[in-house]
Amino acid sequence: MVLLLQATRQKSSKRFSISLSPFDICNCFIGRNIELYFQKITKKSIHLQKNYTMSTSCPFLSIIVPIYNVETYLEECLNSLINIRIISKEIILINDGSTDRSGEIAEKFASSHSCIKLFHQPNQGLSAARNKGLSEVQGEYIMFIDSDDWIIEGQTEKMFSEAIGFHPDIIMGNSVCYYPDGQTGTLFNPIPSHLCHTCLTGKECFSELMKHGAFPPMVSNYLYKKDWLNKQTLYFCRKSTDIYTLKDTYYWLSQLEKARRNLDAYVVFQEQYEAFRDSTDRLTYKETLTRLQSMYDYLLVEREKEYYRKEADRKTIYMYSFLGGTILFLLVAVILVFSIKEKKKEQKKQYLRLQEQQARESKQYQAERNATILELEQKTRLANGLKMELDIMKGIKNEQTVDQTDFPITKEEQYKIFLTSDLYRGLRSKWDKLDSEQWLEVVKWIDHILYLNFTYKIKMMYPQISEQDLQICCLTKLEIPVSRMAVLLAKTSQAISLGRKRLYKKMTGKQGTAQDFDTLILSF
Repeated sequence: MVLLLQATRQKSSKRFSISLSPFDICNCFIGRNIELYFQKITKKSIHLQKNYTMSTSCPFLSIIVPIYNVETYLEECLNSLINIRIISKEIILINDGSTDRSGEIAEKFASSHSCIKLFHQPNQGLSAARNKGLSEVQGEYIMFIDSDDWIIEGQTEKMFSEAIGFHPDIIMGNSVCYYPDGQTGTLFNPIPSHLCHTCLTGKECFSELMKHGAFPPMVSNYLYKKDWLNKQTLYFCRKSTDIYTLKDTYYWLSQLEKARRNLDAYVVFQEQYEAFRDSTDRLTYKETLTRLQSMYDYLLVEREKEYYRKEADRKTIYMYSFLGGTILFLLVAVILVFSIKEKKKEQKKQYLRLQEQQARESKQYQAERNATILELEQKTRLANGLKMELDIMKGIKNEQTVDQTDFPITKEEQYKIFLTSDLYRGLRSKWDKLDSEQWLEVVKWIDHILYLNFTYKIKMMYPQISEQDLQICCLTKLEIPVSRMAVLLAKTSQAISLGRKRLYKKMTGKQGTAQDFDTLILSF
């Protein structure tokens, strides 16, 4: 039997993906969420709790709470569970490998409340955490609560009172979503009032609730009887094995909700359908590629078979041809033996004559080679002498040129010339971006006129410096404002400032500000 009670719970703004098949439900009883009704049954609930705890040593209610990185909401959730006024209860916390303070918060609550049991495991997902909780429960009824949800005070006691009175297989309740902007709402319509406090079979319950769009798929909206779950062998699947079935299911559910004009539920089911549709398309594409590959492999095998058959025929023909050729070759070889001996005698005579001729030619070649080497040595000595005379003449001319320059241009005058140049005006105001040709012109002014070998010194301090970082160094040396640097290098001013701090650390090995970097560059 399934008891459905319209008890209200508060939830965060997230949606749920775990659901049970409605066709596994047997009988159901639907109650109403009325405060007057709760006031009447409170005393009865406490009396029934005392009688229940006297008759059994196991807890009546087991609450399973999977935990993963919810330090913001966990304390509020656990406080709402501890305040449930049911004497016989246990709270099972499954820390699913949290990396924040969720584990510490759970340890604190477990050490101060005997009804809390805490289990730790590596991160395996929501389904694995809930299955771990199912393996540890001892209560007659099981409730699943997400760690970012909380229970309104007094609502679980209503479910408890009805559960003791009717012993249903499932108790059903509504949920309320609290969104970050302060608004509230529901993902599904609430249970109709005319169905409250009504005993139904599972199929009847599903049919009636689907007519009103009031069948929530979230497991946190239900209270399950443990014996019924064990009998049905229900557990949480870690992933679906048939995405085609899931795609079709979500499609028809979305069309059903669209026909009922329940747009919120239609959007939820349509999103799931589109996600599974994309997955099936990719899977179909992979299966098609696999079939094509199999066909291609089959053709390759057939080609290899045909090749080996032809190769076997060829070798057979070759073998018979070889035998016939061998016999013919032996006959011809006997005839040729005598002629070869005669030819060898003649070749030996020709070889001796050739050796005599080569000996005569080698002596003549050696004499010509020695004469050529002597001639090259004389030319080399003459060329070296001419080169020395040319170097001496160039040195004298350079000295005369230096003597004629009586008034060299100072660095201050060079810098004044640079300040009046088109290059400086472009850097200060005109150019919208520093291209490669303009950058080469900047390097020429800096390295060869204003600050000799500036870029070479920077590369000596930071050998792996990038071209853009080198541009920042050069523009800083020329005292170009940060805002203009950002425009020229197509970056933000904040990115330029961060780059200056980073370059200062790379060049000096110390932490510093952007102003420290400017001081360092200007000191070069």
